[in-house]
Amino acid sequence: NDNELIEYIGQNKYLNLAGKTDVLELAEVFSRADVVLAPDSGSAHLAWATQHPFVITIFTCTPKKYLEPPTGNCIAVTGNIPCQPCFKRKCRFGTNECTNLPSPEEIINIVNKVISNKYNVV
Repeated sequence: NDNELIEYIGQNKYLNLAGKTDVLELAEVFSRADVVLAPDSGSAHLAWATQHPFVITIFTCTPKKYLEPPTGNCIAVTGNIPCQPCFKRKCRFGTNECTNLPSPEEIINIVNKVISNKYNVV
C-alpha cells in the first residue's frame, strides 16, 4: 500500500520491490545487499537473519530495547524524544513527532558511515 510513497521518496531512481516478493525471495534479496534500511518490522529481522547485510532499523513508537534485532551487523535508531516508546498507533499528543525522527540527514550520515566501514562491517 506504500508504493506511491516509496516512489516519491526514491524519485524513481531505485528498484522498488514492495509487494513483488515472497518471504524467501525477499531473504535472497537481503542476502545479496550490503546495507538494508528498514523500519521496525519483520523485514529488518529477516535481513538480519541472512547474516550478510548491515541492517539499520528505525524505531518510532516501539521500543528498540526489546524489538531490535539481536547483535551483530545492526544499528537501531530512534528520534530520542521523551515519549518514545509509547506503543501507540496514534500519537497521544497529536504531533506524530517520532515519525519525523531521526532526520533524513541523520540516516544518510549513518548509511555513509556504514558504507565507509566506520562501523567495522564484516
